[in-house]
Amino acid sequence: MVNMMRARRRAGGRPEGDEGFTLTEVMVAIMIIGILAAVGIPTFLGARARAHDKAAQAPVLTALLSAETLNAQAGAFTAATTTALQAGVTSPTYLDSTTASTGPTLVSVYGHSSGFSAAVYSNSGTCYMLRQTSTGQTTYGTASGSGSCTGGTAWSAATAASW
Repeated sequence: MVNMMRARRRAGGRPEGDEGFTLTEVMVAIMIIGILAAVGIPTFLGARARAHDKAAQAPVLTALLSAETLNAQAGAFTAATTTALQAGVTSPTYLDSTTASTGPTLVSVYGHSSGFSAAVYSNSGTCYMLRQTSTGQTTYGTASGSGSCTGGTAWSAATAASW
């Protein structure tokens, strides 16, 4: 077996005892790894941002469901206070309408006679907002930055049909 391998090496043009990779082979391998990284890293980062956004949207939708339940029981969205929404819930944490959300587990809510709105700040840097009127119309909105990511701002900023 060893003699057969030596014969193949001689036939390939390499001197006996010269083992390893050529510089060309190493450079081709590095280029392939570079191309794969150039394609894979942006894809990974995009998936990560989408995951952050979905993680932020879920608590806002949960807040809306809770507010609808409180509205059905009390007959007005004014019952959707931070205290009432927080009852029996450990996460997310509900903030009043003037306190800005600074993370996906901090939801700023605003319940009043005309409806309900909520906002949450995603780790990707986007504020997700929704508004539901007392007539049942739900609208959504987004904004950049956490400074204006409040339930009160969401009432006027949520104008789109969906996220």
